[in-house]
Amino acid sequence: QIGSPKAVYTNPANRMVAGFLGSPPMNLVHGKYQNGTLYLGEQTLPVTTALETALTSYNHQPLWIGIRPEAISINASANNVANLRLQLGLVEPLGRETLLRGYLPRTEQQINFLVAGIWQGMPNQEITVQVDVNQLFIFDPTTGDKIAP
Repeated sequence: QIGSPKAVYTNPANRMVAGFLGSPPMNLVHGKYQNGTLYLGEQTLPVTTALETALTSYNHQPLWIGIRPEAISINASANNVANLRLQLGLVEPLGRETLLRGYLPRTEQQINFLVAGIWQGMPNQEITVQVDVNQLFIFDPTTGDKIAP
C-alpha cells in the first residue's frame, strides 16, 4: 500500500498492512459476524449501522476483527463503547504509560493497549475494558482485504 504514514495507518488496505504500523500495532483477532453482532470467543460487540451494511454478505462467517490500541480504554464513559473482558498476561510500566496485554478468556487471542501513568494491575487479573465500536476494522478471513470501514 502506498500513501502517507497517516493515510496508511487510518485506512489500511488489508490485514497485513493494518498489523504493520503502530506501537503497539493493531490487535487482530478471530471473530464471527452473526445477525448484527460480532462474536469474539464467548463475548460480543455490537455492530454500528455502517458495519452492519458492509457485513451483510458475511452473516454467520468468520472474520478478522481489527482493534487499534487507542480504541481500548479502562473506565471510558464515551458513547459507542462496548465492554470486553480480558485476562491480563502482561503489565509493563513504560514511564508515562503502561502497556497491558490481555487475553480473551479461554483463548490464546491477545489484545495490547496502553493506559496513562503507572497502572497497578497484576498479571492473571481479569479486567473489563471498553472498546470504541466506531473504530473497529473488519478484514476478509481468506484474502485479508479490508471489508470495513
